[in-house]
Amino acid sequence: MAENEIFKPGDVVRLKSGGHAMTVEKVSFWSGKLTCSWFNGAWFHQKARIRPKSLVIAQPEKEKD
Repeated sequence: MAENEIFKPGDVVRLKSGGHAMTVEKVSFWSGKLTCSWFNGAWFHQKARIRPKSLVIAQPEKEKD
């Protein structure tokens, strides 16, 4: 199985090393990298191309009481 087959657009992922939850926007057929986007703070939208081996599916955040 190719390493990018486990992720698809719409998945919520996080870097294995931690950080913000990101949404997978697309998977590159040629490079295998994922285009992910996230909000850093309240208004700063960011995007990056990331290798799938650096990511894991994000666990849902617990609701605050």
